[in-house]
Amino acid sequence: MKKGKKVKIYRRLYDGKKWGEGEPNSFLGEFEIEKVIMEDFYAGKWIGKQGKKKYLITQTEVSGMYNPANGGSKFEIDEI
Repeated sequence: MKKGKKVKIYRRLYDGKKWGEGEPNSFLGEFEIEKVIMEDFYAGKWIGKQGKKKYLITQTEVSGMYNPANGGSKFEIDEI
């Protein structure tokens, strides 16, 4: 995610699916990325804003080794 980009964040990003597709999933909100802290293929941390509030957006890997249908990434949003 690049600085200045608006992105819709979902709780899960599944391997082989379009952004936001797959179950179980939920929409966490739309954020404007202010700062890229760390970014890799299946992990990252960003500062995003929504109105006047700022959030830490964290992406962590979810292994699909034993259940390929659930492989991908998990996102968490924390107000800062």
